[in-house]
Amino acid sequence: MTDYLKTYKNFSDIQYEKISKNSTVKTRLVVGAKEDTIQGFEMGYDRYVIHLILCNHNAKTCAFRINGVITGALSAISDENAVMPSKFDLDDNSTIEITSIQFDYCDGRRFCNVYYEAYDIVNLAVITK
Repeated sequence: MTDYLKTYKNFSDIQYEKISKNSTVKTRLVVGAKEDTIQGFEMGYDRYVIHLILCNHNAKTCAFRINGVITGALSAISDENAVMPSKFDLDDNSTIEITSIQFDYCDGRRFCNVYYEAYDIVNLAVITK
């Protein structure tokens, strides 16, 4: 994990979005041919960096690192056949929840090389109490 934190400079260059108590912020992370995988959130005195690592198309899950720690596989709350949880507690007062996952998105193009051009879109809700 030390190498991971060094690679990302201990998240010193991340812009943190402030989230107030008792609110929900919806965000989107992208992984694959397009990369927008890291977002930072500040809740009170705590800061969290959410890093979308990868999505598993067969299991219909995605994995994250929260401040460098791996969450394990999470599925979307909208997936009624999911066996994996859709929520991950950041602390006692805040949670992230996957609201939806769109696999192999190709910007609506008719023809797309899935391996080189497609990407996965993960919609998240960051919920504070």
